[in-house]
Amino acid sequence: MVDDVTYGKWWVEVRQCLADLSSRQAHAIDVFHPVTCNCGGNVFDVDVDADLGAARTICSRSCGRLRLLIDSEEKWCRARPQRWACPCGCRYANVALGFTLQYQGRSIRLVYLGVRCAACSATSCCADWKIGYEPSLYLMDKW
Repeated sequence: MVDDVTYGKWWVEVRQCLADLSSRQAHAIDVFHPVTCNCGGNVFDVDVDADLGAARTICSRSCGRLRLLIDSEEKWCRARPQRWACPCGCRYANVALGFTLQYQGRSIRLVYLGVRCAACSATSCCADWKIGYEPSLYLMDKW
């Protein structure tokens, strides 16, 4: 269970945004996870190829660590990513992942990539993609 006190208000807002989105679709999110950097940062540039289902974060703290999310490492060489930017103009975001599971929780069905603008606090789902293979639960172990 993710601690709302540790991650703060941004985590609650992104989690609610993804929960609302998934509840309007066929499959509700079973597992939520905030994205954080090893340096402790939680604000990122986000590059996304929504068509391919690939994304990476770049820590906006001084470390600048690049992190390919979920199974993006396998696809990144084919990706044509776009830098996420909020309508307010800010390009920095808090990031969280939502997972829907299938087969009694034995594999991942869908991944949702949720963002919260670091400037204006607007939340959205900037991408979602299907995980079409098994085993896939190991993808959640990366977090």
